[in-house]
Amino acid sequence: MIWNDRQVESRLAAMKAVYTDDIVFYESIIELIAKLQEQWPLEFRFELTRPRISGQPPLATGMDIAATANGKIRSLHLFPDIAENQSE
Repeated sequence: MIWNDRQVESRLAAMKAVYTDDIVFYESIIELIAKLQEQWPLEFRFELTRPRISGQPPLATGMDIAATANGKIRSLHLFPDIAENQSE
């Protein structure tokens, strides 16, 4: 899974296999992933149902919606849930 890969080169190769060549990210996704990974413990892993550290409650939840073309993601929209203790 792209978000779990801590090696930039293999993460880029995986992204090329998953996303269309013309996808546009509003923030450099590679830089965003690297920045977030610096904050996560090494045992942190994303799961298809939700990101979590094994044995602990989820850190974040939400929903992603992807539009595809020729079997690759051409646009991806992220809708994170707002935690109950945070205001909108």
